[in-house]
Amino acid sequence: MKSISDVLPPTFTTETARQCGVHPRDLYAWRDRGDLVELTRGVFRRADAPASYPDALGVAYRSPRAIVCCVSAAAVHDLTDEMPAAVQIAVPKRAHPPVIDHPPVQVFRFEESLFEVGLSSFEAAPAELVRIYDPARTVVDLMRFRRRFGEPVAHGVCASLGCVRSGARGTRCDEGEMTRPVRGTAAGRAYLDLQNRARREKRGTQELLTMYVVERWLARLSRSAYAGEFVLKGGMLLASFGQRRPTVDADALARNISSDHES
Repeated sequence: MKSISDVLPPTFTTETARQCGVHPRDLYAWRDRGDLVELTRGVFRRADAPASYPDALGVAYRSPRAIVCCVSAAAVHDLTDEMPAAVQIAVPKRAHPPVIDHPPVQVFRFEESLFEVGLSSFEAAPAELVRIYDPARTVVDLMRFRRRFGEPVAHGVCASLGCVRSGARGTRCDEGEMTRPVRGTAAGRAYLDLQNRARREKRGTQELLTMYVVERWLARLSRSAYAGEFVLKGGMLLASFGQRRPTVDADALARNISSDHES
């Protein structure tokens, strides 16, 4: 069997693999062995080429014209700590929306005349660009949809960008209202250090923040009386060995602990 890195790019589709002469038997053998990660149906990425935003990358291959928007875009631009449950994408109003089972996708339809206003791109993986709305357009969209996402999310993103708040007063966010973390607090220092590391490693701040929170929880558990009663498993365990991308939670198996209500 050929080495995967010899014949395939970091991210590719089933059709690309076929054109490169890879037999489907070899393709799925690599996947089952852990050499490939299936980002979405028919889209794969080599395990030795981690991506900062694998879900957005997979969606971009399935729907090339779609644009990452709303809270998903705000997270990429480090304007919010919110973690949307689905990749939020925009498509033209009259376009057929993509049907993607995994990863979860939330589709917004925008007028064709405004669809590409504020269009930008970001590196979902090294040298692989994904379409996204720029920070200014992202704020505008979140303020438009603030009833859906919630006023705190919309105004928090607005404050992070330092832009004009919506409303009759039209007052500008001043320094006292800004929500950007500062080094004057322990939480602010931790966040800014993670942000700087993410930029150096070309990874997402949210990914490192998730790992930080989970690892700190595991550190506390290791010093508790229950340290020997839980066994880490699942995606976070594999991520700690560099075998896959981190998950947003940690799964653990409880041992010698009763499952009754009193426990």
